[in-house]
Amino acid sequence: MFLDATTSTIEVLLSGAKTTNDCQCTVDYVEFGASSTTTNYNRVVTNGGTAVVLLAAPGSSYYRKINLITVYNADTVTSTITIRRNDNGTTTNFVVLAVPTGQTLQFTDAYGFVIIPNGPLTGPAGASGAAGATGATGATGATGATGATGANASWTILPETSDYVIVAGTDNNKLIEVGTRSALVNITLPASPTTEEAHAIGDGAGLATSYNILIKGNGKNMNGNPSYFISQNYEVVTLIYDGTEWLMF
Repeated sequence: MFLDATTSTIEVLLSGAKTTNDCQCTVDYVEFGASSTTTNYNRVVTNGGTAVVLLAAPGSSYYRKINLITVYNADTVTSTITIRRNDNGTTTNFVVLAVPTGQTLQFTDAYGFVIIPNGPLTGPAGASGAAGATGATGATGATGATGATGANASWTILPETSDYVIVAGTDNNKLIEVGTRSALVNITLPASPTTEEAHAIGDGAGLATSYNILIKGNGKNMNGNPSYFISQNYEVVTLIYDGTEWLMF
């Protein structure tokens, strides 16, 4: 999604007046100029059925690429949310969706517009233990018994508050807990992971709806995608490398 004219803006509005609370909105974008590139974000709240500018028009000879939009329904009832482009008074709707209370309307390049539920978090699962050896074969010998399932792997917590590059091997079975911060944080996965290497990344401070955590695959996809945004407060994801790409849970 781009803004490439000085008369074009992105707007957000509801289908009518709020019941109790307006919605909380965030946009993360990159601005490109002839000799500069900057990353920025903007936060607004809705004003019922009156359109609010979520992202203003770029300056002359600049354009803006939108990476992420989130609209959290803080009202006590379902809200119908419209996100649209305004070209000097001519509006074009990108999406009109009914979002239940406590849930988030989210836009990313990878998935477009989706509704994210606000459910409980699940901690990372330990790795499975090795299977027991097969018994020796007799003349018509039976297969040996399956060994007991191994215990869950021991996970340790690695606190971080700024950009961090995960170290292959050293950071295996560690939860990268991103704490208090005032901007988006980048977490970069190892460029050459080993098969069954596992990492977990989570929002320990509960600030992801305001300051996202961007997980970068560093040349390896995650469930088919090169990157992933943690955008829900206290969200945790687990990644296990299968030899080809990261499996994300």
